[in-house]
Amino acid sequence: AILAILREKGSFYERIKKLVHHTDDWGPAVEKHRVRYLQSLQNSQESLDSVMCHLY
Repeated sequence: AILAILREKGSFYERIKKLVHHTDDWGPAVEKHRVRYLQSLQNSQESLDSVMCHLY
């Protein structure tokens, strides 16, 4: 893990942020499960956007 941090470019904060974030291909391997997973992410983001809209 330390080598990955040292090899990454950017500030220390940027390196850590990039390394702890999942890659775009992370998630279920089975296609039908992946579709449901991606839909749930979209629904979660829409719900969050709706809540944030009401706060401002």
